[in-house]
Amino acid sequence: MHQSSVQALQKEGVELFSELVKSVELMGTQVGELLCAHEASMGSRTKGHIHKLEQELAQLSRKDQELSRLASMQDHICFLKAEKQNQPEHPDRFIYWRQILCREPLTGSPYYWETEWTGQKITIGVAYRDLDRKEADDSSRLGYNEHSWSLNWSGTGFSMWHAGKETQLSSTKARRLGVYLDQHEGVLAFYRISNNQAHLIHSLQTDFTGPLYPGFCFWSGVGASVTLTIVLLCLLGAALANEYSWNSPGETTKDSKTENLCLADQASCGCCLMQKQMWRMEQFFNMSLNELQKGLEKAKAVVNNVRASRSAFSVALTNTRRCEGPFREAKTIVYQHIFVNLGEGYNNRTGIFTVPRSGVYSLALTVYSDSGAPGANLAACASLMVNGRQVAGCSEQNQQDQEDSTTTVMAVQLQAGDKLSVTLPIGCFLCDEQSHYNTFSGFLLYATD
Repeated sequence: MHQSSVQALQKEGVELFSELVKSVELMGTQVGELLCAHEASMGSRTKGHIHKLEQELAQLSRKDQELSRLASMQDHICFLKAEKQNQPEHPDRFIYWRQILCREPLTGSPYYWETEWTGQKITIGVAYRDLDRKEADDSSRLGYNEHSWSLNWSGTGFSMWHAGKETQLSSTKARRLGVYLDQHEGVLAFYRISNNQAHLIHSLQTDFTGPLYPGFCFWSGVGASVTLTIVLLCLLGAALANEYSWNSPGETTKDSKTENLCLADQASCGCCLMQKQMWRMEQFFNMSLNELQKGLEKAKAVVNNVRASRSAFSVALTNTRRCEGPFREAKTIVYQHIFVNLGEGYNNRTGIFTVPRSGVYSLALTVYSDSGAPGANLAACASLMVNGRQVAGCSEQNQQDQEDSTTTVMAVQLQAGDKLSVTLPIGCFLCDEQSHYNTFSGFLLYATD
């Protein structure tokens, strides 16, 4: 009766231990799957971020190449001439006044353009798109309403018009006129060009509320013409379109000595201000490229960090029935069957796990032995070693049955290069088979370097 009870207990112990081993192995498999899933998720998000940064960097490089190409171009010249032509109706055409507005608005960048005109009179200026086109009164006339500003040569002198108010100007006649516009600073200035020298006719400062369109009015009927010269800075604005803004990374501090130079010095010209703005533009591109490069390097570092964090292993003693010990001296246990070895930190020839990265690691050790008969004086025990020094151990010695097993789980902080192993102490005895009762597992919880 007593022997029958002992055998029943032994059978129950074996079954319970088998369930425990299966649970540990399942946990190891799940941990590996979680690590792989986490790595895949982080890798996918980071690669997407890198791809986006590379696209932005390529786009900015193309902009830089476009700037270099535009810098080497000659001035772009357009010719406008008043002629009688039968043209189809168009909603943007002025019905009464002999006026035209450019098709594209001037936005963002400072602009400078010049016109050479023939005829007896000329009106040039800028206007918002909502300038009326249909009426024959001042609501459609360039400079005679709140939606436009104009410089007019009447045949005897220059005058500035806005909102129907005229400002008489003392400047002499010029067939070549320059216009400088900086909508961000609220500056509009007109120049007469003589002997390749620019002389300020009039300038004003106001708050522009939207994109402006260059405008021209022909007063002398058939044969009058305007030659429009759009210099480099206007082309730069067209190349960058609405993507460029001074309110962006790389914007430099305003220089009070040169700001609004058109208003302060009549001998100066728009080119001086354009050079200043081109320098600001160059600063913007340089800083933007630097920021993108930094973002790209940071994203790559995140990818490398994720890859370097792939550290996990789970191993078993053997795939065939085999026993280890007891020995007269302590011996390193070489676990030969590998479940998981992410990062290749475990060596199944030496039984040593070399820590690839400093951090906190989760470790689990399970030992099992079969003494062969109840009451045999053998112990299932092992020691967890770091750099040859014991940091933990597990031991089970129960003489009421022939099988002993024990498990220890712990978290320990390790440094890169540390050597982690399991030692079989003197007098200890382990047995294993294809069920993998003896296992050794670990993985990086988080890095500390």
